[in-house]
Amino acid sequence: MTTSSDGESDADRAHDGGHIRHHFGYTWGETDGMVWLWNDGGNYKRIDPAFREPLRALARGERDPSAADPAVLEAIIVLAADGYLEPGGEIRRLETPADIQLWPRLVATGVVTFLLCALLGAQWETIWSSPNSTGKTVVLVPFFVGATLLHELGHVVASRSYFEPSISIGRLNGVIPAVITQTRDAWQCPRNVRIWISLAGPVVDIVVTLGLAIALLLFPGYSVLSSCILVQLFRLLFVLNPLIDGDGYWLFVDVFGTHNLRNHAFRDLKRGRPTPKAAFALTIVVFTGWFVAASGYFLGHTLGIL
Repeated sequence: MTTSSDGESDADRAHDGGHIRHHFGYTWGETDGMVWLWNDGGNYKRIDPAFREPLRALARGERDPSAADPAVLEAIIVLAADGYLEPGGEIRRLETPADIQLWPRLVATGVVTFLLCALLGAQWETIWSSPNSTGKTVVLVPFFVGATLLHELGHVVASRSYFEPSISIGRLNGVIPAVITQTRDAWQCPRNVRIWISLAGPVVDIVVTLGLAIALLLFPGYSVLSSCILVQLFRLLFVLNPLIDGDGYWLFVDVFGTHNLRNHAFRDLKRGRPTPKAAFALTIVVFTGWFVAASGYFLGHTLGIL
């Protein structure tokens, strides 16, 4: 009855949760027809909308647990074990924030992207140079760090009207070190808001790259600008890649409604199920390995080690 946020099914874990409690509370919300529960750890768990009524009846003591559907009781045990149910607590609903008009932002982003592509096309022969010296690397490293912080600031600004995001150091796909803006509370927001929060970082990257392209047009002799543009293009391809557990993946999830895609994909892969989701998970593994190896080679070539 519940959609787990990890790779295990409810049935696998149903016996880990202890006994059923009368008169428990929980915090819930509904966004775009998606019903979810929230716990004190800041985690969200989607539930089947049909599960909401029996959950409420059991929580208020209006239904005898012995007469409830065994599948419902198993789901409640799992929820209690994961901290989504509070013994003796109240039922609280988190109100969904107001929606936004997404299309004007997408149009503006499209116009800026078109201008960027036009400038890149006009100057591509000048731009196509790589950071092939230690001197350039000294400039590119702080530029990359600064551009990354600006990218994350885009997510923070887009999120701040709805919740308080946090920034931390983490690993994408389990191995790629990265600065990450934690936006789990975006699940409280309508789909358009979630898409804009995910898109805000790449939009900042596009604007920064456009500024670099204009600067290169005005000062064509500064080859370091070309290298900075290439770094930004690499960043855009990286962050918009749905195989990376970042902006591109979350955009894909919200645009196509494929919630919990990665969790279900890796679950199928671990269980040896020949499904499209398992193929997606395998593609992620192969791409991650290639990316780590290619990044190591590029870094070694740049520093003159290889």
